[in-house]
Amino acid sequence: MGYNVAVVGATGNVGREMLGILAERSFPADEIVALASRRSQGVDVSYGERTLKVKALEHHDFSGTDICQIDEIEAKKFPKRIAFNLIPQIDVFMEDGYTREEWKMVVETKKILDPKIKLTATCVRVPVFISHCEAVNVEFEQPITADEARELLRNAPGCLVIDSREPGGYVTPYEAAGEDATYISRIRDDATVENGLSMWIVSDNLRKGAALNAIQIAECLVNRKLITAKRKAA
Repeated sequence: MGYNVAVVGATGNVGREMLGILAERSFPADEIVALASRRSQGVDVSYGERTLKVKALEHHDFSGTDICQIDEIEAKKFPKRIAFNLIPQIDVFMEDGYTREEWKMVVETKKILDPKIKLTATCVRVPVFISHCEAVNVEFEQPITADEARELLRNAPGCLVIDSREPGGYVTPYEAAGEDATYISRIRDDATVENGLSMWIVSDNLRKGAALNAIQIAECLVNRKLITAKRKAA
């Protein structure tokens, strides 16, 4: 049985050497994928007596890859490499040490929920194509159990609770992509505060965070007859 192998940085010196050694040692591979930056897409690289076409790393789906070989990746778009990594910085740093994205989270949450709400955030850039995720801790004025919160959220418009206390009983960015709902998982007590709960929230940021929201607002205006169509001139 062979393996599916990806070589990242296949056009560099180390990547080309990896491809040569894989062929030389007859590594048990059913498929070898040569990956590099987008500007190298379509370039030919040698794998033994075969020639491979380089594919763009940024669009590659690694879900079927068994082994990935990586010649350090040069950081270009971000301050540090993003592939197989996490970067605790989104946007520029401000004088107080928070980034502009973290500042926006605080300001927008206060605007939507309550100007008096206390909030802090650390925004992390992760190598996924779509979806935002949040680990949320909430403190309530009155006692509430995880079961009560779970039931309330199940009845909340636009929310979908996927919360089984077993491996895989939660939602990830990959599963939320292309979906309209905001998914809520891992609802549990937060013992660090009075009446506190912790939860994991995932949503497709392109749909629910932007495009879908705008259309839903327009639909609401139409359904409530708050807007009328302009008639064309005769």
